[in-house]
Amino acid sequence: MSSARDWREALTDTLRRALRIETTPEVAAAALHALSPGQWLALDEALRRAWWRPAPPGPAWSPSMPPREREPDAQLFCIGCHADGHLRERALRLSQTREGRLADALAAIRCDDWVAPVRACAEDALRQRVERDAGWPFERIDLLLALSRRERFRDGAWCTLLAPALLAPAQAERRWALLGHPHPQVRMFACRTIAQADPERATELAAWALAGRDPVIALWAIRDLPGLAGIAFDDALLARAERSRFAPVRAQAMRVRAQRPDAVFADRVRAALLDPHPSVRSVAAFAARALGIDARGVWRAAIDQAIDRAAGPAPRGAVLGLAEQAQAEDVARLRPSLDDASGDLRCAVLRGLMRAGIDDALPMLRDALAAPQGKVVRLALTLGKGVPGVLSRDTLVAAYGRAANVRARRLLLDATWHLGPWQSLDMLFDLGAQRPDDADVAQALRHWPAHAGRRYASLSPERRAALLARIDAIAAGRPDADWRTIRWIVETGVA
Repeated sequence: MSSARDWREALTDTLRRALRIETTPEVAAAALHALSPGQWLALDEALRRAWWRPAPPGPAWSPSMPPREREPDAQLFCIGCHADGHLRERALRLSQTREGRLADALAAIRCDDWVAPVRACAEDALRQRVERDAGWPFERIDLLLALSRRERFRDGAWCTLLAPALLAPAQAERRWALLGHPHPQVRMFACRTIAQADPERATELAAWALAGRDPVIALWAIRDLPGLAGIAFDDALLARAERSRFAPVRAQAMRVRAQRPDAVFADRVRAALLDPHPSVRSVAAFAARALGIDARGVWRAAIDQAIDRAAGPAPRGAVLGLAEQAQAEDVARLRPSLDDASGDLRCAVLRGLMRAGIDDALPMLRDALAAPQGKVVRLALTLGKGVPGVLSRDTLVAAYGRAANVRARRLLLDATWHLGPWQSLDMLFDLGAQRPDDADVAQALRHWPAHAGRRYASLSPERRAALLARIDAIAAGRPDADWRTIRWIVETGVA
């Protein structure tokens, strides 16, 4: 790179190379203003590695720049990211009295500078901004939080300047306003800051968190906030947590209830055993053992009640819970859920029926191979390894004809390798004859030599002759396969 490059050229080249932003020197300054805080940090490192010199040199810059022009701010930001510490310090001093996102970003970023004089100059610029406006850190909180993960910034400007400003009693409303920030990490920081600075409003904060749509914050509110603020959740907040849309929050609410059980705790445990999420059921099952409640009995009763009343499908949570601990007597209770539209539920029921020792596993797994959900087909193939007749040529060919979608068909084609190289080739010939226009079968034939070349099996003369005859009959109609290699493997029998 040429050392005479202007800052615009260096910025344009760095935006292209480091951030993949296509721009020109004429509009590079506008692109710089539009970057996010994370992109500024990446640009700082990239500009520092680039080889360029500002023209004119730093000491010749005029300090009387118009205060609101975008071009000087972009120039100062770029030179403030230069590898030369003297230039960085000069850019900082020129931007101390300027306002705007780039000037603020430069002052904050250079507080993490490895050169002590530059860092001290940046901290002085940051101090002036905080003195002019005590709410300034809240306006740049996304950038400041990104920098707070860096050790020099955290031990310096963050601890001495920014944290006291963010925790000041006069900034309570600004802290609460951060709860509406679009970035979830900023909202999480706002929650922790409020818990530290305004512990008397912890109950209000918990209610806000549990009513929100952020699962991380909601879980933090019920798990960590009571210890941080020294409060105990009342029944109203725990009831709200038990009704949360987020399963980890409901599970934590059950753990809190278990620490101080009330008169209706056993009823709460029975209700939680029917929760559709495994984490909640797991906590409830642990509490049920402590209370002497038979979890299987609760699940069986819920399923039996749905069957007796013919009120539609059994409760999802009851079916999932019983499937995890199914016994032989539960086969009739679980079997109706094999036709459920949910792939997750069908997989759980398949595992449960196999765990219970179902007598007719072969027809059940054959039906599962024709399921529209790929995860059900994959599980049926896995479970079929232990059931004779499932991974057979006839079963896979029949399942391929009934497959509901492309994903299921490809899973079945992959499963042909459980048959061995010769049977898998025979099956591909059968499918090719039945479906001459099937692109997946054609692709499987093209890939067969690569897989077969890694497998070893005996091949009798009669079987070899039969395969060669099939190759001669099919090859003319399917020129897209590598018939020369396939013929060689069959003739030599090396697979």
